[in-house]
Amino acid sequence: MFQVPPAVFAAFPMPCLVLAAEAPEYAVVAVNAAFGRLVPGAEEALLHGSAAAAFPGPKELLDASLTQVIATKQAHTLPVQAYRQPSTAAQPATTRYGRPENTPVLNEAGEVAYVLHTVADVPVPPHDAGLPDHPEALMVFDLAGIARRANDRLEQLTQLPNEALLGQHFSHFIAPDDRERVAEHFRRAAQGQPQHYVAESSPAAGRRLQLRLMNLPQLVDGEIVGVYAIAQDITKRWETNQAIIEREHRFRVAFDSIADVIFILDVHPDGGYSFNNVNRAFVATTGLPVEQVVGRNVAEIIPEPALQMVLGNYAEAIRSRQRVMWEETSDYPSGQITGEVSVTPVFDDNGRCSQLIGIVHDLTAQRQADARQKKMAQEMFRQNSDLQQFTYIVSHNLRAPLANAKGFASLLTRVDKDSEVFSTSLTNLQTSLQQLDGIMQDVTDILSIRDKQKAFGKPETVSLAAACQQACRSLEKALQESHGTVNMAISEDLLLQGNRAYLYSIFYNLLSNAIKYRAAERPLVVDIEAHAEGASLALTIADNGLGFEQGPSDKDVFQLYQRFHTGPEGRGIGLFLVKAHVEAMGGIIEVRSQVNQGSCFTIRFN
Repeated sequence: MFQVPPAVFAAFPMPCLVLAAEAPEYAVVAVNAAFGRLVPGAEEALLHGSAAAAFPGPKELLDASLTQVIATKQAHTLPVQAYRQPSTAAQPATTRYGRPENTPVLNEAGEVAYVLHTVADVPVPPHDAGLPDHPEALMVFDLAGIARRANDRLEQLTQLPNEALLGQHFSHFIAPDDRERVAEHFRRAAQGQPQHYVAESSPAAGRRLQLRLMNLPQLVDGEIVGVYAIAQDITKRWETNQAIIEREHRFRVAFDSIADVIFILDVHPDGGYSFNNVNRAFVATTGLPVEQVVGRNVAEIIPEPALQMVLGNYAEAIRSRQRVMWEETSDYPSGQITGEVSVTPVFDDNGRCSQLIGIVHDLTAQRQADARQKKMAQEMFRQNSDLQQFTYIVSHNLRAPLANAKGFASLLTRVDKDSEVFSTSLTNLQTSLQQLDGIMQDVTDILSIRDKQKAFGKPETVSLAAACQQACRSLEKALQESHGTVNMAISEDLLLQGNRAYLYSIFYNLLSNAIKYRAAERPLVVDIEAHAEGASLALTIADNGLGFEQGPSDKDVFQLYQRFHTGPEGRGIGLFLVKAHVEAMGGIIEVRSQVNQGSCFTIRFN
C-alpha cells in the first residue's frame, strides 16, 4: 500500500493525486488538500474511485498518458484542462485552468507501482485587467477572432508595437500552412474547450517563430466572450529538436545503406536480450519485417539449434568485454541463412552492459557456392574414377575378342574353305565379332546414360507404385516361367520428384537380376516396400535368391562389368545402370547380401 506522511501531503502546495498503476481504473489511493480546493469535495468523493472521475477532459486522453508513463517510466504532461468550481454562498461559479502531469513512482524492483498526478496552475487574468504582469506573451481575441488587447510580453516576443497588431484577425499572426489547424483550435476554445498546440508565426507578426500556444475561453459572468491566446517562444528548442531529428534521419539513412546486417540488442538486468533496432539489410536477409522484430526477445526471433550457441556468445562478449565472432546458420522466412556474426558490448557509466551491437556478414551465397563446388569436385572425381575404370575394363574386355578375331581371320586365309577347320574358325570369328559388338553397345549405352544425367531437366512427380507395376508387367512372362512372386507394399499416393524412365529402369533391372539369379531349390519371392522417413523416402527390394559374397565396400557391387556368378549369362552392367539412375535423382543405394540367403537393396531419396 502507498504510504504518504500526512504532514508532507498536506503541505504540498500543488493539487496532487496518487494513482495505482493498474489499468483500467487507475484507482485513486491518496488525495491532498490542494486538490480538494481545486475540485471541492474531492477528498471524500474520489478516494478509491477511478482516476477518470478527477480528470475534466476525455478519459481516453488520461488513459493514453498513464499507459505511456507506465511503459516508458517517464513523466508526461497533458494539455491544459478547465476545472469548473460550483458557486457557493461566498462566491459565484468560477473556472480554474491547470496543466496536469503524470509522474511514475517506482518500487524496489524498478517497476511503476504508482503514478503521481499533479496539476500546475495556469494563470488567466481577469476580464478587466491590464495584463502587464502575466509571465507569458498574451493576447485577447473577441469571438470573431480579432485581437483586442495584448501585454508587454507580446511586444518583446514580436519586436513590434502592440498597436500594429491590435485589430488584426488571429490568422494574421499565423503562417499560412498552419492557419486552418489554428482556426479549429480557436473554434474549440470559443466553445469552452482549452487548447494546447504548436504553430509557426507569420512574418507579418514581426518574426517567424515556433510558438507553443494555449487558447483558453474568456468568461464573464459565466459566459464566453472571447479567447485568450498565451504564446511561448520554443524556437530554439524546436530547432534543437529538428537538428536531432535530422541527425537521426542521417543515422537511419547510413544505418540502412550498410550492406551487412546490423542489429542492436538491449541487455536486460535479468540476463535477457531484446531487439532495439535493425537495419534494412536485416529485413531483406531474414524476411522478417521490422515490426515483428523490434521489441521482441531474441528467443522469439533466432531459431534453435543456433539459439543456445548465440546466447552463449552474447554472454561471452559481456564477460570478456570484447567483440566475439562466430559463424551461424539459421532458418528464416527467406530461407536458410549462413553468416559471420560479431557482437560488441556497450557499457554504461556504471559499468553495466546495456547493449550489444551486432554485425552479420552474409555468407549464404559463398557457402552455397562452396557446397556446389565441393559437390562438383566430388562428382568430377567420381566420374574420373568411373572413366578410368571404364577405360581399363573396356580395353581389357576388347583385347580377348579382338585378338581372337584377328587370329581366326588370319587362319581363314590359310586353310581350305571346304575344310572343317575353316567352318569352325568362321564360327569362332563370328562369335568374337558379336562379343566386340556387345562391348561397343555397352559403351554406347553407358555414354548415353552419362549424357542424359547431364541433361536431366526439371523433375516430374512420379508414382512409385505405378513405376513398380509397369516393371512387373514387363517381366510378367519371366516371373511366370520362374514361378516367382512379387509382394509390393507401396502406397498409391506415395510420390517422388524424379524421372519416370529412371525409376522404371531401377525396378526393372533389380527385378530382372532377382529372376536371373534365383535359387533353384526354392520358389522366388521378391518383397518391395517403400515408405516416407521424414523428408526422405526409403525403398527396399529384397529377394531370396542365390545372394553373393560382399567385398569390403558396397561400391564394388555397382562397378561396371562386375559379376558374382558364373552363370547364367549376364553383361555385368545392370547394377551399374541402377546406381547411375539413383544418383541422377539425388539418391543413394546400399546392398546387403548373403550367399544362398538372398540380397536386399535399399534406396533413399531426399
